[in-house]
Amino acid sequence: MPEQRNAPKWRIFSAQRSVPFTENAGKHNYLVLRGPDGKVYAEIHGTTKSPIGGKLEIKEEKVEYFRNGPRTKPNPFNLGDEDRRNWVEVPPLKGTNALKIWNKLKETAKKYHMKFDYFLLPSGKIPKRIPRLGDTEGQFYETMPTYNSNSAWRAILEENGYDWELYHPREGTFEWSPGDEHRLPQIEDAAPSSQGQLLKKRKPSSPDSGSSGRSRQRSLGPGDKLR
Repeated sequence: MPEQRNAPKWRIFSAQRSVPFTENAGKHNYLVLRGPDGKVYAEIHGTTKSPIGGKLEIKEEKVEYFRNGPRTKPNPFNLGDEDRRNWVEVPPLKGTNALKIWNKLKETAKKYHMKFDYFLLPSGKIPKRIPRLGDTEGQFYETMPTYNSNSAWRAILEENGYDWELYHPREGTFEWSPGDEHRLPQIEDAAPSSQGQLLKKRKPSSPDSGSSGRSRQRSLGPGDKLR
């Protein structure tokens, strides 16, 4: 029988959890695969085993359901609980479906897994050489870009043809997701993403109500351009 037009389907969402040691102001972005029954079956996270000196691990985590609720593998940051109010749907590209897109997102995560150093603070610039006291050249020390879980989240979306700002999870006035202003450098052997075309902007829907998400007005610097 043909599938009913309004039948429940697999869906993908951008989601966000609180990072406790930032007094819940700092946010961790990740991707969610939700089944037709409304349950979350898998998530893609950027994490690390060591916030200082560790590698950025980007991979799919399966979700298992127990009597007291869903659980993924233990997370070193002890992230806050799931909050579906900040979810924004990532719709399938034309001619595909959510499961096909999810497989592409996983492939991209695998490509970037363990390729970059993780740095907990906001992505940007950090000292590559710390100047010594009295060092007159200290103000000219070299810098290096830094990347974290939110940088990974953005790179996965962009490489698969999505405008990361359009599909950013909803944030409150005093909430922020440091690191999403800089994506990971593109790996040369990365698979083509949707023939290089970005989705046309349209209002993202919420997972339950269908309401549009909060628009993000952000000026992009030179380092933020798609490669």
